[in-house]
Amino acid sequence: MSTEEQAIKKRKAEDASNGFNAATDVDNAADLTQNTLPILPRDCKNLLLDIEGCTTAISFVHDVLFPFARNNVQKYLEDVEEADLTAIADSLVKDVNALDEGHPSRKEIESAGDASDEDIKKKICAHVNALMNNDVKATGLKALQGKIWKAGYASGELKGHIYDDFKPMLDWCKSHGVSVNIYSSGSIGAQKLLFGSSTAGDLCS
Repeated sequence: MSTEEQAIKKRKAEDASNGFNAATDVDNAADLTQNTLPILPRDCKNLLLDIEGCTTAISFVHDVLFPFARNNVQKYLEDVEEADLTAIADSLVKDVNALDEGHPSRKEIESAGDASDEDIKKKICAHVNALMNNDVKATGLKALQGKIWKAGYASGELKGHIYDDFKPMLDWCKSHGVSVNIYSSGSIGAQKLLFGSSTAGDLCS
């Protein structure tokens, strides 16, 4: 690439207007002398974001959501019907059985013996602990965690963390016809709970 082409490609700082969608100037115009790509390209109409570390602190998931699910399993199960308890237990057993024979979660369940089988709620708690102790991401576990989180959000015990600058950015995108989309390993239900009951209010509407 020639010097002239490089000069054309890299906008000068004094000519920059690199607010959201280059609509308004901000105090980081000089960044464009170092970066050839603006934060949000001009005329962009779709924005794809992750959650952890982007809209929400990574620590919120690991230090708030996961401990909340683990600590409130027993409380949540108190109001669950017998048939639903069986379905939850079966899904967690399926999660464990899908693991390799030597997986730590399987060994933990095996070491608990048959005691947990005598009480279905204890069985569920044992499986949850065994899976979470080894950071297993499984369908049955995720489903149960989502139900516990939903109850927590509904009661007000949980509020989804979002960074302070996310709500203003979201408002700007809405007013300028930019679609904001989320790509995350978390379930759609968990994402809606986080943004629907966030520290900045309901961001889903």
